[in-house]
This record gives sequence, C-alpha cells and structure tokens, in this order.
Amino acid sequence: MNFSFKLFKGSTPEEKVLKKALANILGFIPGYMPYYVMALTHRSSAGDTLNNERLEFLGDAFIGSIVGEYLFKKYPTQNEGYLTEMRSKIVSRQSLNAVAIKMGLPKLVRYNKQDKVLGRSHIFGNAFEALVGAVYLDKGFETTNKFLKRKLIGTFLDIDELEQTEYNFKNRLYTWAQKNNYSLDFNTIWERFEAGRKIFNVGIYVNNQLFVSATGYAKKEASQTAAQKALEMLETQQDLEFRSQQDPATAPKDTAAITKARQPAEPDDLPAPSSQPGDTPYAPGKKPSGDADAAGNRFPGPGEAGENK
Repeated sequence: MNFSFKLFKGSTPEEKVLKKALANILGFIPGYMPYYVMALTHRSSAGDTLNNERLEFLGDAFIGSIVGEYLFKKYPTQNEGYLTEMRSKIVSRQSLNAVAIKMGLPKLVRYNKQDKVLGRSHIFGNAFEALVGAVYLDKGFETTNKFLKRKLIGTFLDIDELEQTEYNFKNRLYTWAQKNNYSLDFNTIWERFEAGRKIFNVGIYVNNQLFVSATGYAKKEASQTAAQKALEMLETQQDLEFRSQQDPATAPKDTAAITKARQPAEPDDLPAPSSQPGDTPYAPGKKPSGDADAAGNRFPGPGEAGENK
C-alpha cells in the first residue's frame, strides 16, 4: 500500500482501506490519520521526509511504563531483578517484532522492500512501538493502556511461556564456550553505509576461527542474531547426533549431514564483503577442526588456531 500524508486532506478509498485495517488491529477506529501514517512509514521508504522514528521513541517509553505496572501487580512477591528481566523479555526487539508480525503490520508498513536486510531486521517491532505512540497522541493514555494490555499482553504474548524463554543468546553461547573450554569473541568484520544508515557485520570466533556471522543496523543486534544462529546450528548438530545413536540404520545419512553442517561454505558460496549485506556462515578457507564438545561439535584446538585474541 502506498499511503501519503496528502491522502488525509479528504476522504479517499486509500484512507478507508487503511482505517479499516487499523481498526481491525487496534480494536477501535483511529482518529487523526497522519499520526498512523507516520507510524507506519520507515525511513527507507522513498520520497518521505517524515518517518516513524520519533513516534517509536514515544511508544517505547509508554510500552516500558505500562508493562512495568502490569508486572508489578501480577508478581507482588517477586524482586526487582525478576521484574526487570521479565520486562526486558516483553519489550525486547525479538518479542515486539513477533507481535507485530502476528498483528499483520508487515502488510501496512512502508519500507524499501529491495533492501533484504530490512526484511530480516526488527522494523515491524519498531513500527509497533511507533503505532503505540500514534495511539497515545490520537486517543490519550487510557486508550493506549487498554490497547497494550488487551493486545500485547492479553492476546499476542504468553507471559507464562515468556517467563521460561531466554532471549540473551550471547550469554547462552558464552556459557557453552566456558563449559567446553573454548575462547569466544564477537568481532566486527565490516561496516558500511547504505541508504543513509550504517550496517554492521559481526562474526563469532571460536578459538580464533570464524564460526558464523550476521548483519544488523547495530552491533548489538548483529551480535545477538549471530549468537542465535550459532545456537541453532549447535542444537541441530546435537539432534542429528542423538538420532544417529538411537537408530543405527540412519547413522550414515545423519553422519553425512553432521559433517556437512560442520564444514565451511565453499568460497564461491560466500558473498564478498562489498556485496549486499547478508550472512556469511564461515570465512573462506577456515574449517572447524580439533577437539569436539560434548555434543560432537568440532572446533579448532589452541594449537591449531594460534594464540587467543
């Protein structure tokens, strides 16, 4: 959909479509439409001088405040540390992005769809924060409070399940590395500007060997994404090992899959640093080897990788 501020000088078919879509998401008919158009406009959208970043700032503040009040009343015996951790999980980029997708915001957000990195980032969660800011400016605090508690907490988030969820993938990966006596480093491989924004590619190095990397619009975002990918790879390998042990008949097939999963991509499969932002599983010519951890994942030993950074 290509909505513009000029649409709201009068009633248009486009305005009616957007109003109906927003009414289904919000549970009420929006009033001053320019707020909502701005909330759904990412800075990458061509031709727009106004974007949702200021509304995102406003919405983030209200989400944190309202979620904090909710948790304070829901858990009267829990300490500050527990409440802070739970609030962090609820308002995390991953959590809000998932909520935004479930609500159907990707169909309404205006952004540069040619930028593949944007589609994999958290712009929909950012748009949700901006939408909360728009609701506050349009309808006031009480409506914003009811909307968040009804939609965010009451419909799209399972608080009990979230209580058991760990979003800090870096901490989990550090725990794995310490358990297996590996050195673990997060290093920026490259950074550059694209469409007026800086993009970072952060790599995870196990015993000085590049294991996996990921991109993001902030180093923290890229690091968490890379850590999540690394954990998913390790869990996949553990599952394959377990199945091959449980069913010897499948061992040759699973062993081959495990071996393939551990090998670095061929140089031709890896994008050059000057290519479009993307993920690079391994550095060309680098191959995990040496000792294996408890799950059978092989990584270079100290003698193979040289001195730790």
